[in-house]
Amino acid sequence: APQYALVDAPGAAADVAPGTFATVFACRGEATVTVRAAVATDHKTVVDDDAAAAAGEATGVTSASVVGPLLDANLALAKVLAGLRKRDTALPNVPGLVGFAGPNKFTRALAKTAALDAGDLARAADYAPETRRLATMGSAWTLVEQLCFHPGVSIVALGGPTSSAASQEQALFPLASAEATVVANLAPGFPRDAALEALRAGLEGMAPWDGVLVTATPCDAGRTGFLTELASPFLQRVQHAADRRFPRRGAALAAAPAYLPLPAAVARALSKTTAAYACGVNDAGAKLGEDGEAVSLDDLTAVVKTFVQLILDLKGLAKSQPGALGQADATDLFPTA
Repeated sequence: APQYALVDAPGAAADVAPGTFATVFACRGEATVTVRAAVATDHKTVVDDDAAAAAGEATGVTSASVVGPLLDANLALAKVLAGLRKRDTALPNVPGLVGFAGPNKFTRALAKTAALDAGDLARAADYAPETRRLATMGSAWTLVEQLCFHPGVSIVALGGPTSSAASQEQALFPLASAEATVVANLAPGFPRDAALEALRAGLEGMAPWDGVLVTATPCDAGRTGFLTELASPFLQRVQHAADRRFPRRGAALAAAPAYLPLPAAVARALSKTTAAYACGVNDAGAKLGEDGEAVSLDDLTAVVKTFVQLILDLKGLAKSQPGALGQADATDLFPTA
């Protein structure tokens, strides 16, 4: 296995290091589950979506013609989803889904170069304090630390109630269910299997009332983010080359809040002794991957010069540093039970 790997990932850390050439030493993982709440109802729960759409009415909703004493599926699911965040701080409320236990060399390294703070978020959201409150999590961690080293949970899709079987639609107490897709970002190095199990157990344990059946099923295998050591001599040379070739933009050492598929896949495929990093120019004006995408010629030239400079700087590295510091063991970074 190689000692070092550097993967091109344009815009790799735009959220936390805007306008820079960033070398990324970590990214968060991700896990996705479908959560379903099923209840017996005492009124017809399923609306004919085709007929409703043809009539210009709402689809995927519960009929309001009769509202009885039993719960409806949407209400039960809403109660479950509300439990994903703590009421007082809005921090994730899934037992076993945790972030870094305290400050460490990775959080300190990011703090030196990260440029995003709550004020930037407020400006990006066109926040006006006299008219509305900025919705953020209450935590002793900074916004950047929460984005890069701690978990987050979001609901990305909601489905209206459906009957468990067509034959039940006219039953006195038909069983109906509503479902949602829940995505969790995982702290770098947090195992995907542990995250999926924490989400399953946490969601299924949030059944709000007797008679509500809650099930959580993984939508995919999930992905573990990567975390690479910082003392690697290769990283020092990458930073040196970028500093020389990006004097106007500047070079930043960063962690990515989002899952980076290609760099994370490279890190998984290589030996733990391989130091794997991602790099990219964070340019808000470039719409990479979109129609009419644009790349600054100056940035493109500087990237090429950075890689050429890096190759020159690597001469003699293998002889002077035969043992590379590779991917980090994140086990000790998380709180113990």
